[in-house]
Amino acid sequence: MVSTIYTWAYDFKTKECIYYKILSKEDKTAEVVGFDKDINVLSYHNPLIPAEVRDYDGTTYKIIGIKEKAFYNSYLRSVTISEGVKKIGAYAFHSNLLTSITIPSTITSIGKEAFDDNGQLQFINVAKDNKVYDSRNDCNALIETATDSLIIGSNSTVIPDGVKIIGQNAFCDCTGLTSVVIPNSVTTIGDDAFYGCI
Repeated sequence: MVSTIYTWAYDFKTKECIYYKILSKEDKTAEVVGFDKDINVLSYHNPLIPAEVRDYDGTTYKIIGIKEKAFYNSYLRSVTISEGVKKIGAYAFHSNLLTSITIPSTITSIGKEAFDDNGQLQFINVAKDNKVYDSRNDCNALIETATDSLIIGSNSTVIPDGVKIIGQNAFCDCTGLTSVVIPNSVTTIGDDAFYGCI
């Protein structure tokens, strides 16, 4: 059995091997801070980030964030983020085996390179009523709505007309990307936007 535990500051852990830090006992809010990955337990590769969770004493906390690097290099194949989670930290899901991402309506902040180095990524979907991000026209990309910036692409992304910016590292390590059509609306392509693509 191979197991890796990073040194997080945490308050409690669930049977799914997810570590949580209490943010406010008064408001009963917490965030995900880490994951005890075990590459021989397949069910751990598809975690659910719940809307709420109970600590050791039975107190229920609302989960409002996923801390930076919480699932870094954790062999994840998929992840489900529940409605209610508001923030995904930088590098939170970096260096995994994700094939799909679903962003709920409550997410309002996604940190730098949160989903980079997931070379098998094919599908990206954002809840229709998310006010900050979208995946318009079922484009299989994550777009920051206010700026028309494509910030996360996949191997099957079709860049919609109207996108103005392809962000830094947007398609980084999308090793299955064989071609992409860049519409005339694009005026800026960020550094390393297509780094590592074949």
